[in-house]
Amino acid sequence: MKNKLAVCYRIYPKVSKVPPIYSDDKFKLSELCLKSFPDSIQDVEAKILVLLDNCPDEYNSLFDKYLNGFDYELIKLPPSGNSVTFGKQMEILSEQNFSDLIYFAEDDYFYLKSAFKEMTDIMMDGKADFCTPYDHTDSYTRRLHNYKNRIIMHKQRHWRTVATTTMTFMTTKENLKAKWSNFHSYTKKNYDGSLWLTITKHNLHNPVKMIYDSSINPEDLRIYAKAFIYLPFEAIFGKKMSLLSPLPSLATHMDNKHLAPYIDWYNEFDKVKNGL
Repeated sequence: MKNKLAVCYRIYPKVSKVPPIYSDDKFKLSELCLKSFPDSIQDVEAKILVLLDNCPDEYNSLFDKYLNGFDYELIKLPPSGNSVTFGKQMEILSEQNFSDLIYFAEDDYFYLKSAFKEMTDIMMDGKADFCTPYDHTDSYTRRLHNYKNRIIMHKQRHWRTVATTTMTFMTTKENLKAKWSNFHSYTKKNYDGSLWLTITKHNLHNPVKMIYDSSINPEDLRIYAKAFIYLPFEAIFGKKMSLLSPLPSLATHMDNKHLAPYIDWYNEFDKVKNGL
């Protein structure tokens, strides 16, 4: 029996980061990412709700083409922006009754085959409260991520506990509701890294470590500070929950400075981009 999953996939017709391919063509970039998506989720029984943030009609045809055969629904939105569409994702995924297992998807992720089978399996086996398909380069390069990890071997892949990720992740309706205020702070312009720290608690109770990290990288100071400014109670007293990241990655954020390590992504892009 396939694992059930509710997905809310939000898409915006402009480029935000600098992607490693199609840097001046968001439509082509969106198509490349979307073309990688069906193979990654084919082993899961998924309901996919798509938020089109002020997208031209040609974007409808992309989903009709690549999600043919899936249970999906297109939801057209007026110009809304990142924080508003994330809030809409929260509402949709918390209110739907298709599955308790839920996934927040951004449009600039490229997936490897069967990524969702592995993510849903580790979540269904109760190994994590949250998981991400992305092995973020920050875990290797930022002082903020200098902490003790727990490594889990699950079937064919290693996973490790991490402090933060992006806003593309999997969890359950119950966990989303338990940490509603944490995620809702993103709609108020909190950083993704800051809200995740208030959930995973890495370093937040170690003032010496926070001061040291901040002295080396001012961006770490901003992340730590926003955690306490936006969510002081959660930062200090909130329940700690686990976030797992795969080793090696199951997907990559399409940011040319932060492609997931140890995978030849340009080779993976070449396999998919024929026929775009």
